[in-house]
Amino acid sequence: MTSLKTILSAALIALLFAGCNKDKTDNSPKLIFKFKFDPTQQRLGNVGDPQPMPAGHAGQSPSFNAMSAHYIELAPAALTPLGQGQVLYRAAETTAGGNNAIDFEKSTFAKDGETFFSVPIRDIAAGDYDYLRVSLAYQNYDVLLYVDTSVNVGGVNYPIQNESPCTVASFIGFNTYVKNYKVKNQTIAV
Repeated sequence: MTSLKTILSAALIALLFAGCNKDKTDNSPKLIFKFKFDPTQQRLGNVGDPQPMPAGHAGQSPSFNAMSAHYIELAPAALTPLGQGQVLYRAAETTAGGNNAIDFEKSTFAKDGETFFSVPIRDIAAGDYDYLRVSLAYQNYDVLLYVDTSVNVGGVNYPIQNESPCTVASFIGFNTYVKNYKVKNQTIAV
């Protein structure tokens, strides 16, 4: 009888500990933010209206590798002051370099179609939100670099025209504190 009590006691203790080990997976509905890099997207102006390329100017559609954002906010109206909507995401910041800045070392990056950020729907205040504000922090993309020059050899100008791919690391946040970053296969120390 005592061995049955011992076995039942051990089984009860094991069940109690097993009950405390909950699965941490959150399967609740989420609002998911992904970057979609579309090289055919229409060129837009500073308020989101379609804009043609100005006469005498040229442009190209970059091939984006990755992007990062500093800030995501849902705003109920166009004139809602910045920060007065539902702020969903704010990247890590630091004052290590002096002024407040985005901490590049702690930034989150996403490629085309990858999830950048998600938030459970239950964590968003109920309301009507007509505008999404996203402040980008970093873009990494490939473009074609075109060089049109000439070389003078022995008094004769020889034209050189070269089109070669290059990668651009673009820090577009308000301030960014950077120790080092990688462009293609090269790490740049700042």
